[in-house]
Amino acid sequence: MGKIREISLKNLSEAEFMKLKNSAVAVHSLGELSLQQLAEGLDLCLFKGGYCMLPDPFSYPLENYDLKISSCIVRDGCVDGMMLFELKNEEGLKLLAVFSAGEDPEDDIEAMASFSVDKALDKCSLRTKVIYEEGNKNTDFLWG
Repeated sequence: MGKIREISLKNLSEAEFMKLKNSAVAVHSLGELSLQQLAEGLDLCLFKGGYCMLPDPFSYPLENYDLKISSCIVRDGCVDGMMLFELKNEEGLKLLAVFSAGEDPEDDIEAMASFSVDKALDKCSLRTKVIYEEGNKNTDFLWG
């Protein structure tokens, strides 16, 4: 397990990936998924070696995920990528899981991060801390 780090939502909003806005990737909020799609996405995340801060994401209560800020990519009716966040007012926004099974995972993850940061900016202050674990290939390139 890597070291737990924090970055402000303000700093993330100014990150390079926010300027890229990949329109070829259709990103949706987690709230648009069916329960079956969510379960299949979590399964694929674990199978494909995605980043997961949770010991058992299947037992994590659905209401703990922020359904507006968390994002996903759906291709041909199947979840092909997910970025899951939990919003805790006293702690901040915690990155729980991220993966992409697409042909270009970095582009997908950047698109989901951009979507999620935009949604977080609508809901949170710029001072909100985003909590993540360093040392993971699925997220380290985002934080620069």
